[in-house]
Order: sequence, then structure tokens, then C-alpha cells
Amino acid sequence: MAADAWSTAETGFLAGVTTRPDARGRGLAAALCAWAADELLAGRERVALLADYANVAAVATYHKLGFETRRVAAAKQL
Repeated sequence: MAADAWSTAETGFLAGVTTRPDARGRGLAAALCAWAADELLAGRERVALLADYANVAAVATYHKLGFETRRVAAAKQL
């Protein structure tokens, strides 16, 4: 599953990417993400997504699709 979320005229934003545990390892997420990224890129400058860096399999898939890792800052209330 993947969703178009919070996209703007310049940036398509891919979110909610997940694969059922029993369907993992078949390349389904990669195929879906590639298709969704192409759809979101149409008429835009870029496509972005957020991923948990600890999810090594997901990050590797995104890198294979041409996404680059960029750090983002988050604040926590003390």
C-alpha cells in the first residue's frame, strides 16, 4: 500500500508505504513505489517520502529507486 499525501505543486509526497508480512521479499513494494513515484513526479520537480532509517529493507528499496537519504530534524517536548 502507498498513498499520495500532502503533495504540493512542486513536490509529490509518498506516504503510508507498507507490505503485508506474508507478501514481503517479492519486490511488490519496489514495483508499487516505482509506479507511485512516477505518477507523483508527473508535472512536479521532485518526489519525497519519510522513512524510518532503522527500516533497513525499506531504505534499501528507496535507494534502489533513486531516492536519496537526507536527515531531517525533529523536536521533542521536554
